[in-house]
Amino acid sequence: MKRTKTIFVALCAILLSISVTAQNYDLGDMNANAGMAAFSSFTGDTKLPPAMVSFEFGTGYNIATGVFGGISTSQENINLSNGKSYSWDHQNLFFGVRAMYYAYSSADINFYLGSLTGYNSVTSEFSSDDIDERNVNSSDAGGIFYSVFAGGRYFFSDPWGRLR
Repeated sequence: MKRTKTIFVALCAILLSISVTAQNYDLGDMNANAGMAAFSSFTGDTKLPPAMVSFEFGTGYNIATGVFGGISTSQENINLSNGKSYSWDHQNLFFGVRAMYYAYSSADINFYLGSLTGYNSVTSEFSSDDIDERNVNSSDAGGIFYSVFAGGRYFFSDPWGRLR
């Protein structure tokens, strides 16, 4: 039952985007968005795909800038033939700034191009049934990242939209 609820929440997050406006993007327009990626490029098997929230503010005609933040979790497991196993749980917290150009905007649909840059903070926890490895310390890491993206929104009612 818990897995079904998790899948349902994930699908809702993928399909819905909260928006305060559905017109052409202009100076002063604002969008608040929530979404979840279908796939992850983080290390290991994905436990929680990247979930992200963002806020954008219109800084010009069809141009928006904003901030974003999100989380993702993954796990790596290694089982050796001698019966020993090792596991790493990773949590990625990421945040940064983004800019978007709305290539096409109408009352019902938006198509956009954008870029973002931010910081990814990774916390890892190690566990093992190997008595010689139980005292291995967990590690933390992080770094700056950047990305380009393209997408679209279909507004089926004001103020709700679905990402494409």
